[in-house]
Amino acid sequence: MFWLAIGAILTGLSMASTYSQAKSQSKALAEEGTIKAQQRSKRTQQIAGQQKASFLQSGISLTGEGTAQYLIDETYDIGLEDIDLIKKNYNRGISNVMGSARTKMISQLGQFALSAGIGGWGSGLNPGSQVSGSASVGGVVNPTLPKGMFAKGAF
Repeated sequence: MFWLAIGAILTGLSMASTYSQAKSQSKALAEEGTIKAQQRSKRTQQIAGQQKASFLQSGISLTGEGTAQYLIDETYDIGLEDIDLIKKNYNRGISNVMGSARTKMISQLGQFALSAGIGGWGSGLNPGSQVSGSASVGGVVNPTLPKGMFAKGAF
């Protein structure tokens, strides 16, 4: 029973470490995504400003619904689409990191369950699974089973 508790603790610590790493990586991705979106916003404003200055320098009016104003508006629209795409991509990355961590934690838990119950702790953590000549059910030695209960070679 002692080894089972140790195994459970180690599995829990491993799962906590997996979650902590994923959370840290997700936070870094969120910060990076925010920076990239801000950079794109700033660049969009710079491009629109350059367009505006260029049109005005050329004597093109920006009032009304002319081609110049349409181009500037289009620059902002494309910039907003780019920013939205940046956010979606980083959110997808965060979702992938957390999903991968979740899968890894489930796998760790499953491996522990297999080792503890179904696997009979064949890795040496359960001394009972190493006793020869005894019947073993789920990793627990059961010396009370009568001999000949199982067909030869069944185990």
